Amino acid sequence: MGVAPLLVSGQSWFAGASFHPWFLFGFLFWLLPLFVVGALIFLAARWLFRTTEHSVGLLASGALSILEERYARGEITKEQFAQMKKDIQR
Repeated sequence: MGVAPLLVSGQSWFAGASFHPWFLFGFLFWLLPLFVVGALIFLAARWLFRTTEHSVGLLASGALSILEERYARGEITKEQFAQMKKDIQR
């Protein structure tokens, strides 16, 4: 007599306890907390290292003011200024 007929009949091979079908999915209940903790770590890292549109806009305006200062001091030509300004505003 093999193991399969015992499982079908509700009998078990260890200490008289019966086999329960949810036993096969028990490992999933350990994966759920790991998934939740991983998602929290991911969201926290994304929140800490995010770049918002506002901060990107501030960087672009800062770069534009530096570019205007360089043009005013004569460090770059009008053509260079126009090209660099176009690159910054992209």
